[in-house]
Amino acid sequence: MNLCIPFNTIEPLVGKLSSDTWSAYSKHELTSEEKAQLEVGIGSAEVETVAVLAETTMSTSDLLHLNVGDVILTERDVSEGITLHIEGYPTFTADIGQLKGHKALQIREPLLQVRDIIKNHMDAKLGTENPKPKVATKP
Repeated sequence: MNLCIPFNTIEPLVGKLSSDTWSAYSKHELTSEEKAQLEVGIGSAEVETVAVLAETTMSTSDLLHLNVGDVILTERDVSEGITLHIEGYPTFTADIGQLKGHKALQIREPLLQVRDIIKNHMDAKLGTENPKPKVATKP
């Protein structure tokens, strides 16, 4: 008999489970049906996506005196595009634009492999090793 409990239900208990407990579940080969169910579940999961226009630092005094219409200078050249972060990882550079009246981003180039980000995110949730993602290479 298998009992299936959503991960977010047991997530608060993950730290109390030993690595032996987790490895016991990973020792069996997944059936094609289990793989298909896993792909559907992962494919429908929402991920946090943040477009970073620019970054800068300022003094607390400058921050406290900001007013509507003030301009904040950054070191980023507008021709560089923006950085798109997925689950906290800088993943793509992109250009800002519009599509059918909506604000939009067009991917320019990859910075990281998305599969590595997904693996690292899952490893972090399970408390396993979290190596640095591989940086994408240009063709």
